[in-house]
Amino acid sequence: MPRVRSVSDEKIVIAALSLIAKRGTAMTLAEVGDEVGLSAATVVQRFGSKRALKLEIARIWARLPTPHFHGPGTPIERLYAGLASTLKMVQTPDHVNNMMAVLHVDLVDDAFRTIIQESLRYNREMIRGVLQEALEAGDLRSCDTHELAGQVQVVGFGALHVWAIQPDGDPVEHVVDHARLLIDAYRPVSAV
Repeated sequence: MPRVRSVSDEKIVIAALSLIAKRGTAMTLAEVGDEVGLSAATVVQRFGSKRALKLEIARIWARLPTPHFHGPGTPIERLYAGLASTLKMVQTPDHVNNMMAVLHVDLVDDAFRTIIQESLRYNREMIRGVLQEALEAGDLRSCDTHELAGQVQVVGFGALHVWAIQPDGDPVEHVVDHARLLIDAYRPVSAV
């Protein structure tokens, strides 16, 4: 009979993601184990390596449900809530910088790049769906919602990076405010 795991893989992944935000590429499996009360050897036994653990984080992140895009409110309100929900882990400029440092290191790995590309496509499709609803409801002027969804992603990432370099206020508000500026340019005059 297999041993019962006292700590779930999900809890380990969440701890590792939190450590990546705090420590970036310097995060170690021993630190992950310490966070969840396991030895580094047990973490290695579960995931095989730091790379394998980071791949699992990327896979989970790529499949994260985005209920805010489908929740209550107008499509535009849901868009902003969805953007805000994806940033809930960001609390300091160092968190953004550490996450970006890890991303940049990982992008040279084909397996990571594939997962990240899938995640971006999935996220863009969620944004496009909400924008399409807004267009059909008359909350947007005629536009290519696929292209606009890509612009929302670029503005969101860019605004987050600028905030990390020059932090002023809340990072979530900073990103949503910049997305709002973009979306307002596509809204009927009566809706702005």
